Amino acid sequence: MKYFYYAYTDEEKVYDTEADLHIVNCGFEACDERYELKRCLPDFYMLIMTSGTLLQTYKNKKYRLKAGDMFLFYPHDNQATLAEKGENPVWWWVHFTGKKAMTLVKDLALPSGPISIENQDVLLNSYHKIINEYKHRLPHFKTIALGLLTELLVNVSRGINTPSAHKSLSAVIDKMITSPNISNAECAKLCNLSLTHFIRLFKQTYKITPHKYKQQLLIKQAKELLVNSNQTITSVSEMLGFADNPLYFNRLFKIATGMTPMQYRKKFKIQ
Repeated sequence: MKYFYYAYTDEEKVYDTEADLHIVNCGFEACDERYELKRCLPDFYMLIMTSGTLLQTYKNKKYRLKAGDMFLFYPHDNQATLAEKGENPVWWWVHFTGKKAMTLVKDLALPSGPISIENQDVLLNSYHKIINEYKHRLPHFKTIALGLLTELLVNVSRGINTPSAHKSLSAVIDKMITSPNISNAECAKLCNLSLTHFIRLFKQTYKITPHKYKQQLLIKQAKELLVNSNQTITSVSEMLGFADNPLYFNRLFKIATGMTPMQYRKKFKIQ
């Protein structure tokens, strides 16, 4: 049997796209038998597990969620949920939308898909408070619930962007310095982050994209080689990973410094 509590009325289950931020519905669900659901909705759907296991298939990958795990679906994401008999999943959820919902989610660098966090108790408390506001319906409960939703999203972002995540980024920076041609996918793997989340977190932390940062490292190394070695311009470009496109290296160097590699060498090399 599937047990659930929806903290809203049928009349409230609407997609208010004119509001800046709007809670479509919220509640919790529990299931002690086989449960399967496939759908695609026009709103954000964020859940947190409290017990049991729940299988989510997302972008051709399967994720087995357990207590403390979260999952965020963006609007129009295909959702495929499965619980086998005996897994007894219990999860709390909130659906939300609005004109500024996407901007808020992006600004907080919240990735779609599975979310690993360290402050589950704080987040679950926010779910409880939101649902209780809809349950008791005291004056201005919707306004309070929206404030709690914003607090929830911020705390999820803080949970993702923990010191451990930033420590991983620092390690990636060290790796980029020694291997500036490392791919973003490799960097994301080193941080145990999805590629999208890695790029967002890197930009949020360092105010520059990983690609631009690696370009800056390459230009810095090029300057040092041009001034402190007798390597030819072609050799320098090859050493920095531009063997197949030395003209691109010249163009990139000039954009960054205002000079061609040869001009830079003539100006700064000590004879």
